[in-house]
Amino acid sequence: MKAWFQANAPVVRFLVLAGFMYGGWHLVYTHYLRPETQMDEWVIQQLVDGTERGLAMLGLPAQSYSQPESHANRVGLQGKAGVKIGEPCDGMDVFALFALFIVAFPGSWKHKLWFIPAGVVFLHGANLLRVLALTIVQGKAPEWLDFSHDYAFKVLMYALVFGLWYTWTALTSKSVAT
Repeated sequence: MKAWFQANAPVVRFLVLAGFMYGGWHLVYTHYLRPETQMDEWVIQQLVDGTERGLAMLGLPAQSYSQPESHANRVGLQGKAGVKIGEPCDGMDVFALFALFIVAFPGSWKHKLWFIPAGVVFLHGANLLRVLALTIVQGKAPEWLDFSHDYAFKVLMYALVFGLWYTWTALTSKSVAT
């Protein structure tokens, strides 16, 4: 058993560190950041504003929702119900999962300090495109909304996270090898 731990020490270290960090993130996010800050609301507003700009760029009229308190997180095509962007869909958990992997994985902090923000910006942009696409799907082919939301775009978002992780491990292995 001791030999197994010694042979797998880097993997065990990574898993334990990542697990503790994700547990800590989850506690801080659930008990402080979400209820005590406007962080989620700010990210959701950026998604709504960006989706409306994207619709305008595509020549598609956005719906204006007249009840800001109840519809501040809703965006859609004119005359359509639109999509509601909730906390689970704002990307915060994906950003944290991505960043914690990079922190837990070996590598230079100098590189982590640029790679994490760049990755979060990239993932936020991808999430914005996801919301834009879901808005169009809801307006043009609402029968495809559930499939698109629950499967297609979820797989795409996690594939992007895995791609960034792969990129990090490739960059790290090159710097460790040299």
